[in-house]
Amino acid sequence: MNEPIGKAKNLVSQVQKGIVKLNMGFRGAAGFEKDIANVFGSIDELKHLAGDKDKVDEYVRGYVSEEALIAAYKEMKENYYNVKQILDRFQDVVESSDIFFEKYRDYRYYDLKEDDDYYEFVDRVCRHLNISDLLAKPEMLGSINFDDIIKKLKLSQESGMYVKVPLTHLKPFFEEVLAKNPNVGVRFEAHNITFVWRPSNYVRIDVKPDLIPQIDNIAKGLNAQVMPI
Repeated sequence: MNEPIGKAKNLVSQVQKGIVKLNMGFRGAAGFEKDIANVFGSIDELKHLAGDKDKVDEYVRGYVSEEALIAAYKEMKENYYNVKQILDRFQDVVESSDIFFEKYRDYRYYDLKEDDDYYEFVDRVCRHLNISDLLAKPEMLGSINFDDIIKKLKLSQESGMYVKVPLTHLKPFFEEVLAKNPNVGVRFEAHNITFVWRPSNYVRIDVKPDLIPQIDNIAKGLNAQVMPI
């Protein structure tokens, strides 16, 4: 059993290094579309100019010859189709590998539009998972003090920096946090899920992979953007 486990670890490492290398290559090609657009934009302009007057067309023929443009264009065209064929050849395995990795996903990011969407999202997810209380703490220690909020909402301090927040008190708790420091991130935990809220209603959840599709559906019901990362 140890041998396949060790081999799996090595393969994951190889895949990770390979993906990093590919991503560097793809990022390097980020300006590729712009280069193609510039080239064919110039060609279209040249076509119009050459076709406008016969004398211009004669000069264009000479310039094309001087620059060995035909040979360069044919090489570019061949390279274009070679790259396209490579990408097309791997299309199916790219999609099937995506499905393979998604079954291991144990986190998700969501982009929620409004503050109320966040409350509603957490409320729906917690009710779906039969959660009635959450433990809250600042995402970064020292970024906010919950003491005044605990007293005002009559909440209980748990071990460490955690505050016990009943689901019924989530909205007032969050409103108090925003009033004190609108730029602070807050972490909410339960026995089987963690929510991390960041300013602008950007939310991360950590949960078992089999629950991700269910929570995605809840988010989509609130018109939240399900982030692919």
